Amino acid sequence: MAERWDGVVRLSEAALAVLAGRLGGRIVGDEAYTPARLVPVTAAGKGDLAPVLASRFIRAAEVAAERGAALLVAASLASRIPGARATW
Repeated sequence: MAERWDGVVRLSEAALAVLAGRLGGRIVGDEAYTPARLVPVTAAGKGDLAPVLASRFIRAAEVAAERGAALLVAASLASRIPGARATW
């Protein structure tokens, strides 16, 4: 029987500061935020890390941040998403 992928990547329990230290990047906000999953920005909420790589997802990113998600934002878009609790 084939397994179905749910589109979610489970993350090891590591704070954003640890992830950024390993992979590079800059944290804006809560460096201690520890996401459990990497999910699409349209589905992200508390405990999630969501990539924002295109401007068409900015509104979805704002909503995800309101739900408590951390955002992994392309450097070119970072200034367009103010007020996110944690942005990497």
